[in-house]
Amino acid sequence: MDIDNMLRFAEAIFEHIRDGVVILDRDFRILNANAFVERWTGQAAGQIMNRDAREVFHAVGEICPHCAAEEVFETGEVSAVTQKSTRDDAAVYAELTAFPIKSDTGEVTQCVVVMQDITDRMLCHDEVLRLYSEMTQTKEYLESIIENSADAIVTSDLNGIITSWNKGAERIYGFTKEEAIGKFLPFIPEFLVDTEKEINLKIRSGEVLRRVETFRKRKDGSIISVSLTLSPIKNAAGEVIGISGISRDISEKKNVEKELVRRNQELSRLFFISSAMRGTLDLDRLLRMVLTAVTMGDGLGFNRAILFLVDEKRDVLRGAMGVGPASYEEAIGAKEHGSLFA
Repeated sequence: MDIDNMLRFAEAIFEHIRDGVVILDRDFRILNANAFVERWTGQAAGQIMNRDAREVFHAVGEICPHCAAEEVFETGEVSAVTQKSTRDDAAVYAELTAFPIKSDTGEVTQCVVVMQDITDRMLCHDEVLRLYSEMTQTKEYLESIIENSADAIVTSDLNGIITSWNKGAERIYGFTKEEAIGKFLPFIPEFLVDTEKEINLKIRSGEVLRRVETFRKRKDGSIISVSLTLSPIKNAAGEVIGISGISRDISEKKNVEKELVRRNQELSRLFFISSAMRGTLDLDRLLRMVLTAVTMGDGLGFNRAILFLVDEKRDVLRGAMGVGPASYEEAIGAKEHGSLFA
């Protein structure tokens, strides 16, 4: 390409490039500027010729080619700076890149400064940083809630290998985080392994199981009652990649419920006895009804009852009546479910 073509090529770029282009001398006097500089000065290119760039640009904002050009004149190397200004109460950003123009002796005599509006890019960058900050704060907040929850919150992969274990899980099950992570569900009792496999298949299909009452095993081998919620963990594509479990120890609650049922049965038996006493005058029948009432089911916790009467003349107790299992098979069953006497 000959010199004339090169000049025409350079002129076309200078006039039509959509960034502002300014040429400065060593005194920062504007030797030339293209039409897009008006975006930064508010003046046509012809109005700013031969004027000091600092005077022209600083009059309308803080974005000025002088700052980029100054380093070029000092070092002779290409320089790039990012500047920020305010226009109509809104932030404006520009990236200024300065290129040296050297004489035959290598001295930098002039400088070309390209002024690119990067406001959209910077605002997008600021928005990304803001969202990242919010996401980080939310993540830390959720992690704090999970870690300090009184409930056991545990996650595993689809094969049941533990991937996270909070302090609540340590308190309820007795295993430390180091003992649990990387291991197969350590709290599953042997008698529930098959049931757990069935539950795993349901979670894999995307099902959520809420408030399931079941049993879990502690590190010391003891069995506890828990209320369990299981849900799938999905990736961005919606594929199930793990299982999240939240469990609460309800052993005390279940014990209280059992005690309430037992007390209610006791009251029912006592009411029956009271009604029987008012309904007959036959002593033998009355006594037999009383003995039967106290041995029915789990009412008072007895499965056999014997009535002893005091023989005052002989000063001994004499067995008068008894109620118990009617057959050998019933007696064996009673023995398996509890002691012969409470």
